[in-house]
Parts: sequence; structure tokens; C-alpha cells
Amino acid sequence: MSCRTDVVEISKRLDATSIIDRVKESGFTIVHGLSPTIEAFEQFSDQCGITFSPYRGRVIGARTLVGSADSGIVTVNEGTGAIGWHAEASFTPLWPDFLFFFCVNSPRDGGETLLVDGVDVYDSLCEQAQQRARQVQLFHTREARFDVPDEIAAFLGLFKVNSRSELEAVFSNIPVREDEQWSHLTRADAVKYVYSHPLVRRGKWSTRLGICGFLPELPMIGDDVLLPDDLYKSISDAATSYRYLHRWRDGEVLIIDNTRMMHARNAVTDQARKIVLRIGNERHSDCPKSATRIARGP
Repeated sequence: MSCRTDVVEISKRLDATSIIDRVKESGFTIVHGLSPTIEAFEQFSDQCGITFSPYRGRVIGARTLVGSADSGIVTVNEGTGAIGWHAEASFTPLWPDFLFFFCVNSPRDGGETLLVDGVDVYDSLCEQAQQRARQVQLFHTREARFDVPDEIAAFLGLFKVNSRSELEAVFSNIPVREDEQWSHLTRADAVKYVYSHPLVRRGKWSTRLGICGFLPELPMIGDDVLLPDDLYKSISDAATSYRYLHRWRDGEVLIIDNTRMMHARNAVTDQARKIVLRIGNERHSDCPKSATRIARGP
């Protein structure tokens, strides 16, 4: 059993923005038929009505900028190891709406991308596990020193912070959803934040509850408290049962609703594999997070 798939063949008559509506409905969409070049991917994604996040160096794992500096097109997490279930950048309240993955060079084997709909994961749990999961808040704590600019850039990833006062202003005005908690402490040499959100929540365009978050390992649910092993195993088993395994082909685009879906990666065995990524948010959205990103971006 796996999550539903939605495949689109690209054509000159295709309205790219309509693809985003399909992503909102199904959770993700696969687009076939692009030339496997960065230029083709950039041109296609620019038509989708998304405000893409600028490249910010060491933001989320090790990445390398490809294409133009303004595009924010980067490699996926470098290395060869498997990566567990997560929603991208879900450890900050600036949790992005959409992920655009693109295959420039497909691997002969290994390196598959895994997807799971958080709604399927939640629905498959027994009633008792659902009740326990609804009571869980995930906590993310990070600290960065002012004398290490890359740490500040990686802190939120979406802002170019030029001074301590600008950082303080940004942190003080970050909007959060009603079910989230956000606090930060600025010291003389560093800034620290604590961000929490429910393990079970509705995606931005979903009417149904789902499980979505950063789960490569037992996540924190409070100070020095881990998610119980048995509940974590139930969630992991459900994700494995309902996951979709995507074997890449050259020129494919995988567009994901990052507020609803979790993704993962199998170990990379073919070093020729080249997948790139753009992260962004719905343009002209009523969501205050999107408005903040646009207003604060460079």
C-alpha cells in the first residue's frame, strides 16, 4: 500500500500554475518531460506562482548553489547516507509551503526519494495512538553565535541579516499559527530560539488531520524528553507502509506540499545522481508567513 500518485506530462499548452492546485489537492505531483537542464527547471518553476527562497549558504544541511545566485536552486543534502522522514525546515516557524525537486541526472540504482502523506500516517494509527499523538508538541531549540555569520544565516535560512538589531527585529515579528509556540533569547554573544508545533495538525490546504514534522530520529517533546519509543515506532511503521518510492528519471520535477507530506531518501549508491531543489511559498498568499518572507527578503 502506498500514497496516491499524480503525474503530469509537460506540454506547451500546460498552465503551470494549475499544477500547484493539483499539488494542494493530492499532496504532491510529478511532472515529466522537461529537458534535464537547470535552465529548463528554473524557467518552468518560475511559471508556477511561487516565491522562492534565496540561497543562504549553510541553511539546511550541506548544499551547493547551482545556476544563478538569485535563483536559490541548490543541490539536495550532500553525502550518500539514507535520510529519515521529515518536512523540510519544519524546525522553524518559517516552515516552507512547497518543495520543487528536479532530476538532472538519474542514478542507475539507489538514491530513491520516499514520500508519505501525513494524513495516511495518522489515519492508519489505532484510536489510542491517535489520541496520544494529538497530545504531542514537538520542540526545536537552536543557538547561533553572532561572530559566526553562517550560523545566523542558517538560523532561519530565509533572511539576510546584516546586524544584531535587524535579527532582533525579525525574530520579534515572526508570525506563528495558533497551534505553535515561538520564543527567543538574545544574549551578548548569541541568540537562542525555541519553536514548537503539534505533531498532529492540518496541512495548509488540507481539511484532515495528519502527522508531519522532522522525524529522522526520536524528536524532542519537551526539555530532555523524547517521543515515546512505542508511539514513534507506530508512526514509523505507518509511514513505511503507506510510503511512495520514487525512482528518478532525467527531467522529472517532484513538487511537494511540505505542510502535509514528509519525505526521506534511500542511501545513494550511484555518485552520478544529481537532484536539485528549490524551496518556496505561495505567491500572493493570505498566509502571514509568506507575506513576511516577501517583505523581508533581499
